[in-house]
Amino acid sequence: MILNPKKLQLSDVVGLDLETTGLVPWLHKIVVISITTDTETYVLDVRKYSKTFLVNLFRGIGEKLVVGQRMKFDSSFIYYHYGVLLPKVWDVQVVDQVLTNGIKGYDYDLYNILNRSLGIRLTSDKEKKKHLQLSFVGLKDSSSLTEEQLEYAAGDTKYLLDLYRHQWLEVRNKGLERIIYELEIPLLPVLVKMEVRGCRIDVKGWREKIKIWEKSRDAAKEVLDIELKALGQDFSAIGEKYTLERKSVSNTIYSLFDGPITTVEELGNCFNYGSSDQILWLFEVVGEKPPTTVDKKTNEVKPTTGEGFLKTYLTENPKSKLRSFIGKLLKLREYEKLLSTYGESFLAKLDSNGFIHTSYTQAYTDTGRLSSAGPNLQNIPATDMRRFFVADEGELMVTADMDGAEARIAGAYSGEPGLVNSFLKGEDLHSRL
Repeated sequence: MILNPKKLQLSDVVGLDLETTGLVPWLHKIVVISITTDTETYVLDVRKYSKTFLVNLFRGIGEKLVVGQRMKFDSSFIYYHYGVLLPKVWDVQVVDQVLTNGIKGYDYDLYNILNRSLGIRLTSDKEKKKHLQLSFVGLKDSSSLTEEQLEYAAGDTKYLLDLYRHQWLEVRNKGLERIIYELEIPLLPVLVKMEVRGCRIDVKGWREKIKIWEKSRDAAKEVLDIELKALGQDFSAIGEKYTLERKSVSNTIYSLFDGPITTVEELGNCFNYGSSDQILWLFEVVGEKPPTTVDKKTNEVKPTTGEGFLKTYLTENPKSKLRSFIGKLLKLREYEKLLSTYGESFLAKLDSNGFIHTSYTQAYTDTGRLSSAGPNLQNIPATDMRRFFVADEGELMVTADMDGAEARIAGAYSGEPGLVNSFLKGEDLHSRL
């Protein structure tokens, strides 16, 4: 390990790993850079170098094939702080996900990939490793790095080039070169730019929509109260198990500009529509059997109030005494889900410029499709919320969708006349089916 070298001799393929003060590029900094080549491992304390030196360093590294674990994270920090977008990145996790084809139960931690691929079992104290990971969080510029921290940083790059060579052979043997070189490797820098850039949100319009949902939710509760009375039940007189006794409730919302705002609402006893026990008890009251599900772990049949099961129950029991109640309960849940997913908690994730940032994952889903989390921007309700994603000043928002992509691919590969003719005639495939 060469600490703080004046000059680095870089080979055509280099391993790279960063240690940072946190997880968000625009809030945190890079502390340590670890680079491994065929002959040396270099560890650089970033605080000892000028920005010009580091920009030139990353530009030089960008001319090589860069190998790392979860490299989108490292690439995002480099791109945000130094304006250098690494164009050729071999992410050992992404490649392993392609090679294992989404096998259930796989953990794509570097140690597990090394064990599966090279048979290398790294015995490590997990608590110690976690402690060393966290030791970089919030590290001050004046703090000195310990020998343990430096060794930990160097250790993450130790086997990267051996792992790359093993994966390269496996990719070639399985005929996956195009998947890796023409899809996954070019995609990573695109995702880095997307994540760092983010998307502007019309906060005012979004909040107006939240208010509409809140009014609709409250109205849905009032309608459900009427439904309960129609069933002949006085729930204020029922025992504690089936009432929600509340004298008042505090609601706190967080504003980017005003900070936390707390309101207090006076409440009396009421039926808790969020309680599965109370909903199941209602089936007992009207003398009907609730929907059931099978516990996957114990194979035990249990009653359930899950949304899908309640919908099926309504279909199979059109004359149920709870038909009207369940329909309105499902409507209430719709509003509550919208508020929990896209309410103030969503807006709290905006950066100081009003942009929302997500994390995209390559090749991780069972189908290999791109996924999004923290928050999920691939599941935004089409009619309600997508209009609040707006272009920056002087820019234009463009939306596009490949119509029937999967069916077109199936038709192209199979030559099935029904599929092919439908597309050639411009028919709507779903209507024809």
